[in-house]
Amino acid sequence: MTEMRFRNFGGIHQFMVSNEDDLARIDDLDPARWAATSAPLSDLHCDPAFLRYIDHETTGRVRVAQIIEARDWLFSRLGQRDVLRKRVEAIASRPSTTRARQGPGCAPPRSGSTGSRRSPTRRSSP
Repeated sequence: MTEMRFRNFGGIHQFMVSNEDDLARIDDLDPARWAATSAPLSDLHCDPAFLRYIDHETTGRVRVAQIIEARDWLFSRLGQRDVLRKRVEAIASRPSTTRARQGPGCAPPRSGSTGSRRSPTRRSSP
């Protein structure tokens, strides 16, 4: 396993996610070491539809547990993780075996949803 790499951004050392192996290790990093443990969606520069999928609790914020949950959802559906580095038009996915495997935040938010789902617990280190 490769070492975790950090880069200084504005005086704060942050974990560098450069490939699928780095992304796989984000839950190895103590949440206190993240640049933010919660961020307002309005401060993030990406597709608003993507943010609605991650913010399944409709709080207007994204939290560490939700990022890890989204990563787990992505990894469970990818045929091969290395496609994350490639610039391709289509990505092969694994067939979903059951609808129950969808999990919180993986389906579009329902209209009028209260978003009362619980966040997953963080895995403890051995």
